[in-house]
Amino acid sequence: KVDLKHESRKVEIWEEKAKEQVVLLTNSMDFPVEDLRAIYRCRWVIEMLYRQLRQNFQLHFFYGDTVKAIEIQTWAALIAKLLCTVIQQKIKRHCSFSQIVTMIRQTLMYCIDFVAFMENPTKGWQIIAEEHGKSPPEIVQYSLIFE
Repeated sequence: KVDLKHESRKVEIWEEKAKEQVVLLTNSMDFPVEDLRAIYRCRWVIEMLYRQLRQNFQLHFFYGDTVKAIEIQTWAALIAKLLCTVIQQKIKRHCSFSQIVTMIRQTLMYCIDFVAFMENPTKGWQIIAEEHGKSPPEIVQYSLIFE
């Protein structure tokens, strides 16, 4: 039988925005409570960033198995996220991040003013159809169920 000892510190923080108490368990005895609060908030922002990357840029599957390949794919996703965030800020009407990523995928092969398109999608499709002389593409959903 191994006798293990571990010192830890329980910190209770009141989060004003969430109107709830957050309990943190840490092994850092030296940090003041305000520093631990700041670290927790930064960690949460990073978690939200990775969640958004996984949902919109398929980082659950890597195309290579080396560290360099994974780094390249992660950096590419971060750059794409940054570009999509800049586009999102330029659009005057509210669009969720996932809507923007989806519409970029759908319109990537068309030469259009994407910001103007997102502000008035119906008009944007009409312009595309007139320029290419055909109807706008339909959004296709594929099913994994085979009959």
